Amino acid sequence: MSQSAESLAFNEVTGELVIASANGDISIRNGKDGSYVKTIPYSGKPIAQSATFIEYDSAYSKLYFIHTNTNEYTSQLFVFKSFDVTNNYEELYTNESGMDLEVVDNFLIDSTGQFVFILGKVYDYYSKIPTVIVFDTISNEVVTQFDLAESFDDETYEGLALNKLDNRLFGSSTLYDIQSLPKRQFEKIVIQPEKVVMDIEEFQTLKAFKQYTDGAQIAIAASDVKWTTSNANIIRFVTGKLNAVSAGEATVTATYDGMSATQKIVVRDYIEHEPVNGVEADKTWTVEFNQPVNVQTIKEKNIYITNEQDDIVPVLYYVEQQNAKNVQLIPVKRYESGKTYTLWIKNVQSSANVELDQFVKKSFTIQ
Repeated sequence: MSQSAESLAFNEVTGELVIASANGDISIRNGKDGSYVKTIPYSGKPIAQSATFIEYDSAYSKLYFIHTNTNEYTSQLFVFKSFDVTNNYEELYTNESGMDLEVVDNFLIDSTGQFVFILGKVYDYYSKIPTVIVFDTISNEVVTQFDLAESFDDETYEGLALNKLDNRLFGSSTLYDIQSLPKRQFEKIVIQPEKVVMDIEEFQTLKAFKQYTDGAQIAIAASDVKWTTSNANIIRFVTGKLNAVSAGEATVTATYDGMSATQKIVVRDYIEHEPVNGVEADKTWTVEFNQPVNVQTIKEKNIYITNEQDDIVPVLYYVEQQNAKNVQLIPVKRYESGKTYTLWIKNVQSSANVELDQFVKKSFTIQ
């Protein structure tokens, strides 16, 4: 094997030895002579600093797999999978980055095979909180999670053990009856827009989340959500993104698993100035605002010039120190003779960080 073994599990029914590697690959060998049986290659996003865990259920009919990062300062990646041992280890379930853990330390399975207990840490700037997530393998849902930590004399003790005879969970210094653990329920879905006020011709990506009774939210795969709008003449979906078509208000609806959520979106109109003809090829435009601007908002996505193909034309920005109300747009190269260009102004803020109520479109043609 090219990768070091991270975790081992032995199937007492089939006599097979399962070896999980640091890169996430799973190798299955004959437990008696070590001969090759099967390899399940890891197909997810590579993790530089990782940990891998595998475990059979008590009936040895399912194999559970966890692959996660071990560096809490990197972006979160958490992969949880289950496989059907009786059907040549066919993959049953995958959950990637859908649980609130940064680092996984251990996981256990109860005697019925229904619940998987995952011990890990939710990382924040100040502390790494030991947390237990309880996953229901029947509903394929996280049913509850709770913090797990006890401190004595400035020392923190954390651990997890399971008594499969009476189905009780021991964590730190507390004993839990598995059946009495609070079970969270799927309550509703919620929509998280990038913005609720859009400009004409603007696009944004909407996301939908499953929200549970304990307040936890888990992202829903985009392919599983049905999106509709109340007025396609104002907003519409184009290749999965919401497109603002014309000024007005409309509502988007996300539908998933028989539930739906709505979000009102406002599309603001622009002020179209009178087109100008006969403009010089090296024209520098000076935009005058009614109060000093926040220079951090003077950038290409807020104030810019497009050509006839709607491509952004490179310009240099200059804000006068003595009069920060004026912004100059200096062309990097001369405009093409006879061509029409458009100056756009939107989302520029004042020096007090108040958005200036101005969405302007101005077309000009070069002489």
